[in-house]
Amino acid sequence: MTKVLTEEVNAFKSRALNDKYVAIFMDATYIPLKRQTVSKEAIYIAIGIREDGTKEVLSYAIAPTESTYVWNELLQDINSRGVQEVLLFITDGLKGMKDTIHQIYPKAKYQHCCIHVSRNIAHKVRVKDRKEICDDFKAVYQANSKKKKRIPSYPA
Repeated sequence: MTKVLTEEVNAFKSRALNDKYVAIFMDATYIPLKRQTVSKEAIYIAIGIREDGTKEVLSYAIAPTESTYVWNELLQDINSRGVQEVLLFITDGLKGMKDTIHQIYPKAKYQHCCIHVSRNIAHKVRVKDRKEICDDFKAVYQANSKKKKRIPSYPA
């Protein structure tokens, strides 16, 4: 069974990919992995969105911690498997990510994930103000026009 699974994983990680993606979401999360002991490790994942809106997992990696070095390897991997053009990368804002992406995809635009931005905002405001501020932020990023993105000023 392990041999079959290993073959399937290898086939998945070596398959050819489309040459163009509208967006690629990249994030890592920590989950407990059991090896000789149980410890949390970073699971990296890159999900691409094609021009027709189809989403697909492009690649993944496992490492002890999240770093731009591992992201660089993952980006080199998907590039070597055919991904030549990406219009937009969305990530958690890990320091150095933008530069790492632009080393391989210099024309791509870059954006912090709205969920991560919302969490960062929530941690930087008073607890009593969090809900209102986060609700306003959500209204801004979900608005479909610049006019709707305007919010009232907050008192000091």
